[in-house]
Amino acid sequence: SDLRDIPARHRSLRVVLDSTWNRLQPQTRHVFAALSAFRGSFSPDTAWEVAGASPELLEQLMAHSLLEFDREADRYELHEMLRQFADQKLGEMPEHKDDISRRHFTYYADLAQRGGAAMRGGDQVDWIASLLLEEENIRKAINWAVDSDNEAVARLVVSLHVFWHTTGRIQEAARYYARIMPQLDHLSPNIGAWLLADHAEMLLELGRTKECVLLASKALPMFRETTDGAGATYVYFLLSRAARRLSEDIDISVQLADAGLQYALAPETDTFYASLLLESLSDSLIRSGRNDEANARIKQGYKLCANRDDRIGAAYLTVQMLVLASVQGQHTEARRFAEECLSVSRELGMLTTEILALDNLGLLASDQGNLDQAEGYFRDGIALAQEANYQYFL
Repeated sequence: SDLRDIPARHRSLRVVLDSTWNRLQPQTRHVFAALSAFRGSFSPDTAWEVAGASPELLEQLMAHSLLEFDREADRYELHEMLRQFADQKLGEMPEHKDDISRRHFTYYADLAQRGGAAMRGGDQVDWIASLLLEEENIRKAINWAVDSDNEAVARLVVSLHVFWHTTGRIQEAARYYARIMPQLDHLSPNIGAWLLADHAEMLLELGRTKECVLLASKALPMFRETTDGAGATYVYFLLSRAARRLSEDIDISVQLADAGLQYALAPETDTFYASLLLESLSDSLIRSGRNDEANARIKQGYKLCANRDDRIGAAYLTVQMLVLASVQGQHTEARRFAEECLSVSRELGMLTTEILALDNLGLLASDQGNLDQAEGYFRDGIALAQEANYQYFL
C-alpha cells in the first residue's frame, strides 16, 4: 500500500514478515527457518528431531502467529506463505539448510523402514494412517535425496512398496522407481534386486506385463546370489501372476508358483511373501479346476497370515475364498466372503482387494438377476481402478 496513514511495517506482507523476523531471538529464527523443511503438518517430537524445536520455542512462534497448532491431532503446521518465507531465510544459511535437509531425510527414511516392516504384519491399520499423514514429508525426503544418496533413497523407496501398492499409489511409486533405476549398478546387490522386483510389480498393475517379466527375471538371480528367500518368493509370485495374463496355458502359472515354494516355505523366509505366493498359486489352481488343492493352499496361507497378524495378506486370500465358493456354486458363502473382503479393504485402504470385492459382488448380483445392483458395484470398481490407473482391473 502507498497510503500515508499506514505504518511502514504494514505496507506489504514481506515487510510485515521481515518485521516479525527481526523481533525474534537468534535461536527462534533458526528454528522457524528449519521448520520450513516440513511439508504439511508435523508432530512435536518430529519438530524436535529435525529442527531442534523445543516446546518453549514452538510456543514463541505461535505467540508471533508464525505457527498453527491442531490440539486434537497434536500436530503443528506452517501456512504455506510463511513456509516459503522461512525457506528463503533457511536458504541464507547454507550450512544450516544442508544439515536440516539431511536430518529431515534421515527421520523419514527411518519412519519408512519401520512402517514398511509393520505393513507386512502388525499394526497395519495404524501404520497406513501414519504413513498417509506423513506422505508429503516422505515425498520431500525422496525428492531431496534422489540425486545425492542413491543407496539411502533406494532403501527408503523399497521399504514402502507394500504401502504404495496397498493404497493404490502405483503411478507415483513407479515414477520414483524409474528415477532411481539408472543408478542400479551403484546400489548394493540386495537393494538393487528389490528395486527391480518392486518396480516390476508396479508395472504389472499398470498393465505393462512384459516389462514386469523382464525386470522380475533380472531380479531373480540377484536374490539367489544374496540368498534372500523372501525376494525370490516375491519374484515367483510376480512371474506366476504375469503368466496368467500372458499365456492361455494356466499350467505355466502353476509351475512358476510351485517353483517358488522352495523359497516360500523355508523357515527363514518372510511369511508375508509366502502368503502372497500361496494366494497366486491358489488362483491358478482354481482356474485349472483343482479346487481341493486350491482350498488347501488358501488355508496354508491364512495360517501364515494369522501367525503374523497380517490382515493385508489375509484380504488377498479372502478374495480366493470367494472365487472358490463362487465357482462351486456356493453363492451365499461367496457373497459373505466378498462383503468381508470389502469391509476389511476399506478399513485398511486396500484399493486392489476393494476393487476385486466389488467386481465379485457385481458378478454375484448379476447372476441373481439384480442388474441395477450389479451395475452399481461395477461402476464403483471402475471409479477406483481409474483413480489408481489399474489398467488390468479396468
